[in-house]
Amino acid sequence: MCEDLHVSPAWLAERLRATCRKTLADDGVSLRNVFVASLPRAMFLFLPLIAAGMLLLYWRPRRWYVEHLVFFLHNHSAAFLMASVPMLLRMLAGAVPVLQPAVPVFEVGVFVWLVAYLYLAMRRFYGQGRRRTLAKLAVIGVFYAVSLFLMFGVTAIFSAMSL
Repeated sequence: MCEDLHVSPAWLAERLRATCRKTLADDGVSLRNVFVASLPRAMFLFLPLIAAGMLLLYWRPRRWYVEHLVFFLHNHSAAFLMASVPMLLRMLAGAVPVLQPAVPVFEVGVFVWLVAYLYLAMRRFYGQGRRRTLAKLAVIGVFYAVSLFLMFGVTAIFSAMSL
């Protein structure tokens, strides 16, 4: 299966074949570990990209790039803190099965809370109206989703090349 990989240049093909063999040998554990270990560095590069997107959205009144960066550092901190709560509930639900139905409901609630939190933070920080803030939230949401998808893809490729 791994020998069927045909990629150019040749050094890349051999590297991918070696990664494929190693991944198949340990059921992907090493690849997953490298990927998870690479995520903090990827997020470190991801936040400045998102701040640059905000710089384009909020060009009037002019704000410094670092203001957008601090804004997203704050919001990501809140998001990671809130995202840890459903993870803890999921772990607790493993021990107490009666909590299993509450996990997806709680996850949706946390997601809704995060979107509302970001909307209110943007309204307060940037001081614009409801419609304009909602429109910019939609734009930054799409930009964020696309950028996050690309960041995960690049991190996966980097992880595979690092094995």
